[in-house]
Amino acid sequence: MPKVIIVGSGVAATAAALEFADQGIKPLMIDVGLQPGDDEVVEKNFYDYAQENDTFDLLIGKSYDGLYNVVNAGKAVPAKLAAPQFRFVTRDAENLSPRMEERFSSIQSFAKGGLANAWGAGLYEYNDDDLAGFPIKHAELAPFYSKLAREIGISGTDDDLTPFWGDVSYLHPPLKLSKNAQILVDHYRRKRSRLNRQGFFLGRPRLGVLTQEHNGRPACAYDNLEFWSTRLLSIYSPRFTLDRLIKEGKLDYKSGYVVQSWQHDDNEIKVQAITLTDNSPVAFTCDKLVVAAGAINSAKIALASRHDTTTRLGLMDNGAYQIPFFLMPRIGAELERDAFGLTQLNVVYESAELNQRLQASILEITGPARAEFFSYFPLAARSSIKLIKYFLPSMMVMQLFLPEFKNCADLSLAENGSLVIKGREKRTDRKLLRRIVRFLGKLGGVTHPALIVDVKYGHSIHYAGTLPMSADPQSPYQCDAAGQLHGEENVYVVDGAIFPALPAKNYSFTMMANAMRISRHIAASIRS
Repeated sequence: MPKVIIVGSGVAATAAALEFADQGIKPLMIDVGLQPGDDEVVEKNFYDYAQENDTFDLLIGKSYDGLYNVVNAGKAVPAKLAAPQFRFVTRDAENLSPRMEERFSSIQSFAKGGLANAWGAGLYEYNDDDLAGFPIKHAELAPFYSKLAREIGISGTDDDLTPFWGDVSYLHPPLKLSKNAQILVDHYRRKRSRLNRQGFFLGRPRLGVLTQEHNGRPACAYDNLEFWSTRLLSIYSPRFTLDRLIKEGKLDYKSGYVVQSWQHDDNEIKVQAITLTDNSPVAFTCDKLVVAAGAINSAKIALASRHDTTTRLGLMDNGAYQIPFFLMPRIGAELERDAFGLTQLNVVYESAELNQRLQASILEITGPARAEFFSYFPLAARSSIKLIKYFLPSMMVMQLFLPEFKNCADLSLAENGSLVIKGREKRTDRKLLRRIVRFLGKLGGVTHPALIVDVKYGHSIHYAGTLPMSADPQSPYQCDAAGQLHGEENVYVVDGAIFPALPAKNYSFTMMANAMRISRHIAASIRS
C-alpha cells in the first residue's frame, strides 16, 4: 500500500510528486492521463514549412479539430486549445466531468500534465503583498521557488518589474524581443519616470521557456511553432518532470482512472475511482491523500466524498480583458518570422483609484493562425483578408488581469453527480480601460474601445478558492495552513482550490511552490 496517493497530474500534482521524491517517498499518482497524438513533425520554422507543404492537417486536422471555435462559437476556447495538436488537452472534459454553467465558462483538462500542456508558461513569485489574506508568507515559499527554477529553467531579467517578481539569482537570460516589443520598450524608456509616477511599470516576463540548454532540453528556436507542436522541449511541461520521475522509479503513475471520492476506513483512506475504459469501479488505499485535480474538480471530489448536494462553494477566476493594438510604423511591414509567439512583455499597474495592483501580458501574435483575428476586422470578408495581411505585422495583444478577492461564482454538486456553476454578472470598468488605452498610446500603440474583449469568467483559467486555506478553519470545506481539509484527517489539498484570494499575477509558480511546501510537511509527518 502506498503511503501517499496524489490525485491529478497538473502543475500542483507534479510539484508535489517532485518534493515527495526528494524526501525519499514514492507516491502513487492516479490520473486520467490523456496524451497527445502523433503530431505532424515540423523541424523548421513554421513559415518556411508552410511555403513548402500543405498545412491543412497542421492547421485544421484530419478530424477538423482546428474548426472547434467556428463550430462551437458559444463555447469557444483560447486559440492554442483549438489547434488540432492541442485538442487532447481538453478532450472529453465535458463527459468526464459534466457541468451545468450560467455566466461562467470553465475549461477543464484530464490530460497528463493538465492545462499546462498549452499554457503561456508565466512563472511569477508571490510577495507578501500578494499573500495578504493567506495564512503563509513568502519566506515559507522561497526555497521551493528556487528548487522549481532549477527543475524548470526560467528566463527573465532584472528590470523595473523585479520589485514585483522577486529573486533574479536563478534566472536564465530573457528571450529576445520582437520588433514590435522593442518599439514599446523604446517608448517606455523615454517616458519611464512619468509613467512610473502614474503607477505603470513595464518589463520582461518570467517564463518557463529556455534561452539556453537545460536538463537536456534545447533553447527556444524562435520557429513560431508554439501553437502547432506539442514536441517543443524549450517550453516546460509538467510531463517532462513526471516522465523523469517515472523513469527513475520515484513515482508510480497509473492513468486511465477518474477519481470520484474518498472515504476513511479505520486508519486508511480508500480512494474510489472508475476506469476510463468501461466505467467499472476500482479502489486504491493509502495513508495520506493529496488532492490536486484542479480547483473545480478537487471541490467536486470533496463534495462527492460527503454526499453533499446542498453546499455551495465559492469559486474565483481573475477578471480579464483582451486589448488588441497596433503600432503604426509597422503597418505593411513583413510579418516577423523568428519572434517568440507568446508573452513578450509584462505591465504592472498600481492603481491608486482602485487601490489594486493589476498585471498585464503583452503578446506577440506570430504564432496563431490569421483566421483567429478575422473577427477584429469589421469589413467584408475579401477586404478584411487584405487588411489582415497589412495590419497583422503591426498588431499585438494585451491580456489585462484584475485581482479577485471575492467569489465570482458558486459551485455545487447536483443529485446526478454533475457540477453546477453559477457566475455573477460581470461589469466592465470603462474608466480603467480608458486609462489603459491612454497608457498604450504613450507606448506608441493605437487601439479603440470597440476592439476590447471583456473576457468571460472562466476563460482566464485561474480557478481558485473552492477549498480555501485559513489560519483558523471553521467550515468543513476550508483547509488549514498545512493544506489539510478541516475535519478530514490525512486529506490534503495542494492546488488552486486552497487559494483564499487571487492577485492579478499568474498563480502557477506559487501553486507549485505551495504544493511542495505542503508535501514536505506531509513527508515530515510520515517520518515522525
